[in-house]
Amino acid sequence: YDENAATTLSTVSYSSGQHNITGKIQANGGFGAVQAEGTAQFTIDADVYAVYNSGGAMAVEAGGTSKVIINGGDFRQVGVPKDDPCDLIYATENATIEINGGTFKAVTPDNTLNVQDIDRGNARIIVKGGSFYKYDPSNPAMGPNEVFLDDNYKVVQDGDWYKVVHK
Repeated sequence: YDENAATTLSTVSYSSGQHNITGKIQANGGFGAVQAEGTAQFTIDADVYAVYNSGGAMAVEAGGTSKVIINGGDFRQVGVPKDDPCDLIYATENATIEINGGTFKAVTPDNTLNVQDIDRGNARIIVKGGSFYKYDPSNPAMGPNEVFLDDNYKVVQDGDWYKVVHK
């Protein structure tokens, strides 16, 4: 028995309903180890490891009008080749991802948080907490109008990590 082992080894995907994720997940990240589609509502307070598959290693993917709230956990990518940048947390269509806490480490740091280009201005990622490896959420690398740092928060750099803290 390994008490640190993932409790779920398959993708968690819903298109409706309210879902709380509290157990560790290590799953195929090709389309998101955790997938919120349609009108699904997720609250995550768990470690999520996205295993590389077919050009993707997303820990969380949100689409439709879904909403994902990340309160804590460790979000990482497993087995991603250095020459294939993969998004770690990804929003599309009209989805919202709200990050209140957790640690986030992508193989390619610029791809830590991203919104599909054609959905900028509709889909969004709102950051109110968390620690990000070599990624400053107040200065998103992938383009404007996709990642928003809440006005009540600021980013403090600590070595390779950027921590979001209350002002």
